[in-house]
Amino acid sequence: MRKLIESHLTRIDRHQRMYFESPAVVCGLTATDALFLQAIRVRDGARARSLLEFHLLDTALGMIMSLDPDHEFDSLTVTLKGLGIRLGDLARLRVGEPISIEWDQDTDLPPLTTSNLISAGVPVAGVR
Repeated sequence: MRKLIESHLTRIDRHQRMYFESPAVVCGLTATDALFLQAIRVRDGARARSLLEFHLLDTALGMIMSLDPDHEFDSLTVTLKGLGIRLGDLARLRVGEPISIEWDQDTDLPPLTTSNLISAGVPVAGVR
């Protein structure tokens, strides 16, 4: 069991190093992290939650696309729908374009753009 865990951790570390080599990725993540920490400092739980959701989704989408560009995100969209989060056309990620992210409830987030996500009040195609 120990060897299995060590093997997985080594692979995760390698993938993270490859993914985080891109300056655009690092810039997007650090900007989001700074906003997240500020929301925590002022005790704005709703904003901190939305920023953390944005950050985790952005990182997950980027890591998955760097490892498996043909990945199908069917279960992710179902899960996010249950959480009140909607993503734009995931196929755009395959050509290196960020997709929109929206929440069913107001998030009070500033416009955010990273390598994978755009949160700027942009309606998701086919919704609304």
